[in-house]
Amino acid sequence: MKLFHLDNICYFQNNFKILKNINLDINKSGLSVITGPNGSGKTTLLKLIFGLIEPTSGRLYKYDLSYKQLSFVFQNPVFLNRSFFYNIEHALYCSGKSKHERIKIINRLIDEYELQHLKDKNIHKLSGGELQILSLLRSVALNPKVLFYDEPSNNLDRRNLMRVSSIITSLLSKDITIIMVTHDDKFIQDLNYDYTNIILNQGKTINEM
Repeated sequence: MKLFHLDNICYFQNNFKILKNINLDINKSGLSVITGPNGSGKTTLLKLIFGLIEPTSGRLYKYDLSYKQLSFVFQNPVFLNRSFFYNIEHALYCSGKSKHERIKIINRLIDEYELQHLKDKNIHKLSGGELQILSLLRSVALNPKVLFYDEPSNNLDRRNLMRVSSIITSLLSKDITIIMVTHDDKFIQDLNYDYTNIILNQGKTINEM
């Protein structure tokens, strides 16, 4: 089942053409990985599919998806100066969940991914890798149908890399569609999951596998 269709998409920024005539389909329930050299337009394409930016020309079609069913894990997320738990709870509060629902969802995720040791930590006491885990779990708590993830292996030590990999494979097993940008081939190989590779070079799609 098709979720997104990009029809001859171009994107300009300051008169510079970042994306050039992109034609692409992304299907439901799977992993799509956007790769390519630095400056090829990977993150721009990810943001455009999500809806953070609009194409300069061409059309983006979304099928049977509302904005609330999409969630984005940014490279440099912003957190509240509170605990690991509170940062996830605040995201759920903004989505309209009741106090009872918020506590139930967070405790389930913390138990499922064995993160009890982070629950009450203030963000200033979290490592870079632990902040990545928080950012991911905050998005996962919103129960998206499609998760957008920009450079998931950045700033991760081996232990937190394994945690992120475990969470990603768990989400894929639950039929959540994941679209990610990465430069880390080993990270993708270690996921040991079939994926569609969208290769960009100088703003153009080279091929789809």
